[in-house]
Amino acid sequence: MLFRASRRPCAATRRLRLPAPSWPWSSPPWRTTCTCCRLRPRRSIRWITMKMVPKMLSPLVKDWAPKAFTISFKLETDPSIMIDRARNALEVYRHQVVVANSLESHGSFVIILTKDSETKILLSEEETEKGIDIEKKIVDDLQSRHTVFIHDKN
Repeated sequence: MLFRASRRPCAATRRLRLPAPSWPWSSPPWRTTCTCCRLRPRRSIRWITMKMVPKMLSPLVKDWAPKAFTISFKLETDPSIMIDRARNALEVYRHQVVVANSLESHGSFVIILTKDSETKILLSEEETEKGIDIEKKIVDDLQSRHTVFIHDKN
């Protein structure tokens, strides 16, 4: 971190980017300069500049395939906010199902949420020992929901 004479962090840092065809591993490192005090670090710093990717779920549900059975997945690091975030996704995107899980139990426990229900899918110790994947249970559940969805639409 760069500091001014007052020892406060510089607020405006500018990243000089490499030309578009260049890649960080094949080019000289990017330099960071402080725009307020023009300090330069003693050694080069590598930066990866990332852009936000727009969520495609909203146009998919609204414009492209409004009659489709749409599922999204929500992985959270904090299990206490998992259900709230999944419910929020259902409200925002107006799709049919969210499969939610937390990072700490990603291979053994999921919750499948719809606007009307919450279904918990849990692998038992026996199933884990037999090598059964939770994905099989998820697919079976979603397949039955899709069948119901199709019959309700017709």
